[in-house]
Parts: sequence; C-alpha cells; structure tokens
Amino acid sequence: MSTVQFAATKIIRDLETRFFVDFNREVRINEVIASNKMTRSFGLAEKNMFGSVRKIKLSNKAFEGKTNTKAFYKTVVHEFCHHAANVMNGSWDHGIMWAALMQHFGESADRYVTEEQKLEANHINRRIQLKYRFNCGCRYHYVSATIKNRILSGATYRCKACRGALVAPTR
Repeated sequence: MSTVQFAATKIIRDLETRFFVDFNREVRINEVIASNKMTRSFGLAEKNMFGSVRKIKLSNKAFEGKTNTKAFYKTVVHEFCHHAANVMNGSWDHGIMWAALMQHFGESADRYVTEEQKLEANHINRRIQLKYRFNCGCRYHYVSATIKNRILSGATYRCKACRGALVAPTR
C-alpha cells in the first residue's frame, strides 16, 4: 500500500464515521487507488452501476510525499462527497447536495483545482488545467487560462443562458 493510499484510507474512514454519526446513513468506500496514470486530475470517484462497489482514485504523481497538505485533504473530501451525495439523493454531480456536504465537512465547494492546491501538490504533468471563475448575470462560469486572458484583454464572452458578458469577480 502506497503512502497516498494509506493516508487517504485514514481520512476516508474518519469521513465515513462522521457521515454515519451526522446523517445516520452509511457510505463505504471499498477501494482507494493511487494511480500513476492520472495526470489530468487529482482525484476521481467511481462506482459500479449498482452502487455496491465504491472507489476513489487519486493521482499518485501529484500527492506522493504530499499527503499532509490541504490540497490532498480537500481532494479526498471532494471525492468522498460524490459518494455521500449519491447515497443521500442519488446525484453524482457537483450539485446542491454535493456542495452542502463539502461545506458540512469544512471545505469550500470549488469544483476545480485552485492555484494554491496546484502549488501544494507535486508539479506533475501540466495537463491539470486551472479553471478561473467568472460570472455573468445568472451564475458562475469556470474558464481556462486562455479564455481568462482573452477576457482580461478585452474580448467578450457571453453566457448561453442569460446572454450576459462574463466578468471577473471582484475581490
């Protein structure tokens, strides 16, 4: 068992216990996989079509030797919350239930890797693409660095739903 698997399993068992105590529902992660092939994301939640086998895959290249970082903990919680939301209401996306569970476990409900998380993790293949948050009149949009730079240079991108221009959020 790699250090990534060991550390993640410890966190997951704690989350399973907290979830059961707080919601009286059981989520059991059957397998934690530390994959050397994951270069596009930090983590992935998987289940079989019946939901009886639940797995969490983590990027071994990103987290080897970095299992005590905030980025690692947040990634494990992020993937666990997919499974927990699925148990609670059948959803598997980054919806309201997933976001509520992320906040319940003390993490922000960001869907993408932040610059801080990327710096905390090992510098793996540059394929892990940062997403930047912009907003229009109706919601938040996550865009690539290329689109972000174009918007900041004066290009206009519009929301398909409200037709509002995407603007950078004020800090």
